[in-house]
Amino acid sequence: MVAWRFYPGKNLGAMGDGGAIAPNAPELADRPRVLGNYGWRVKYVNGVQGWNSRLDPLQAALLRVKLARLNEWNEQRTNLTALYLRELADCAIVIV
Repeated sequence: MVAWRFYPGKNLGAMGDGGAIAPNAPELADRPRVLGNYGWRVKYVNGVQGWNSRLDPLQAALLRVKLARLNEWNEQRTNLTALYLRELADCAIVIV
C-alpha cells in the first residue's frame, strides 16, 4: 500500500489538508474505505466508528492540474537546492 498526503505546504499540496491511499491488494482497501465513509458498509449502519473523509471535487481538480506540473516543479526545487549548496559551500554552515 502507498499513501500520499496533500498538505498545502508539500510539493503536491491541495488548498486544504487531504490524502490518498492506493492499496496493492483488495483486502487492504476495505477498512480504509469503511473508515472514510462514516464506518458504514451499509448506509446508516455503523460497524465501526468512522468519519466523512473524502477529498472534495475542488481539491481533486486542483491536484489534477498541479500533478501535470509536478515533475517540472520538482526539477526546479532540485536546481535551487544545488544553487544554495554551491553558494553556501564556503560558509561556516553545516547542512545535513
